[in-house]
Amino acid sequence: MYEFSSFEEAYHQLMNELCNLTIESVNLVIPEKDDIANIYITGGFSKNLTFLNLISEAYKSKMVYTSEISNASALGAALIISV
Repeated sequence: MYEFSSFEEAYHQLMNELCNLTIESVNLVIPEKDDIANIYITGGFSKNLTFLNLISEAYKSKMVYTSEISNASALGAALIISV
């Protein structure tokens, strides 16, 4: 377990770890020599500026876009189930 001196320090550690997991997952599906220009962030994290900045920093050659639909992840899951 970590010991943090402040809420802010703990929050930033959490964001770093979540972004690292996200980056690892995205890298599993992006081909080594990809021509993907855009990354779209949907759902609740699309409003989290810390998360967006960390993802943008990890993928400097790509444009990172967000969705204005905050429940897009749930909507996508519902569409998959209904097919």
